[in-house]
Parts: sequence; structure tokens; C-alpha cells
Amino acid sequence: MLLNQNEIIGILKKVLPKTSEEDIRKAAEALTVAAGNWQEVDLKETFGASYSIQCKDICALGEAFDKGQEIKAFIKK
Repeated sequence: MLLNQNEIIGILKKVLPKTSEEDIRKAAEALTVAAGNWQEVDLKETFGASYSIQCKDICALGEAFDKGQEIKAFIKK
């Protein structure tokens, strides 16, 4: 997960200042649980850019990978 539960709570409090502490906590917990359904994929080993010279020319992600940009990818479990 990109954000931990405390970071989510902080963001929700900032964006929804009139929401109760309990509702903020419930929302943060629900988001944390939902995020648990996703698994990060290691693109260095599985990304097509590692296998194909053409990947960077036909795919925006391949181009970003070729430029050394950091990419995080997740798949649903």
C-alpha cells in the first residue's frame, strides 16, 4: 500500500473536516482492507521492456521504464 492508515486518516481529516473521528477511522480501515486485495508486481522481472526492444516505442509504461522512471504496478489478488 502506498499510504499507511495514519496517513489516510490525516488526508481524510483534511479533506473532510466536518466528518466525525469515528467515520474517518471507519473509512480509513475500509480503504486499508480494500488495499489488501492488491499485490505489488516487480516490473524489473516481469515487464515487457526487459524482453523487447519495441516495448518502449509502443507503450507509455515501456517508455517511462526506459527513461528510468519509477513505476509501481499492482494486480488484484
